[in-house]
Amino acid sequence: MLSALPAEASVRAVQEIERRWAPWCFETREEAEAVTPTLSEPLLERALEEVPVWPVHALGARLVSVGREDEARALVLRWAGSSAGYRADALLRLGEALPPGRRPVEEVRALFEELAPEERCNRVKEHPSASVALLGDEAALRIADGCVEPSGSYARTGALARLAGALPESMRAEAARRAVLAFEAGGHDADALGDLCGAAPWMSPADAARLLSASLLDASGTPSLAGVFQGWASVAQLAGLFRRAGGEETVLAAAEEVALAGRWLHRVG
Repeated sequence: MLSALPAEASVRAVQEIERRWAPWCFETREEAEAVTPTLSEPLLERALEEVPVWPVHALGARLVSVGREDEARALVLRWAGSSAGYRADALLRLGEALPPGRRPVEEVRALFEELAPEERCNRVKEHPSASVALLGDEAALRIADGCVEPSGSYARTGALARLAGALPESMRAEAARRAVLAFEAGGHDADALGDLCGAAPWMSPADAARLLSASLLDASGTPSLAGVFQGWASVAQLAGLFRRAGGEETVLAAAEEVALAGRWLHRVG
């Protein structure tokens, strides 16, 4: 609730949190990320020794905010020492918050060398902007596109689609194009459709139109008139593809058809 509280109430809430502090008071990562930025320095010191492993990203970011960058880097490496994937995840989260000259670039690149292609792709998918910042534009795109196993088609599509919004403008269309190709090569995996729609602004109109044809209704798996209008693989979800394929006129035309169908259903009902 902290982010939604007025300033005075937020101060009182933080005081109550500190009064009731216990080493394992964070039950979820979300709670840790909400509360950790408000911790006083004495309580931050206690948290560094007492909390479980999963708030490590929030604690690292808090250390960075008070100028303790080296401690933040050491913290995530200490807590995440058992898994290259977890260390890469932690350093990507932390690294983007650091000034460019202080980012753990070499550590992240070395950790990526230890990961399987699908794991690398998933790291990029989860942290697209951080991957661009620490690995570089070309490397992030190459890693995302390098997951070619059948089981990796979902991760590949999602990583490329998310990168389309994180890469420099000159590279976004290429990332979106590769995302569409990955989606098609993977048999139009419906689970990847949400990420793919996010890349619609950088697709070619022809790719967007082809995706509309392949996805509208069919990807949802629930053939119904209501399913055409809303929910997964619906007109509502695919609105960005309508816009990219045919401009605002296409979106308006689709909206008019929905309204017409709605009036017809009302009369029939």
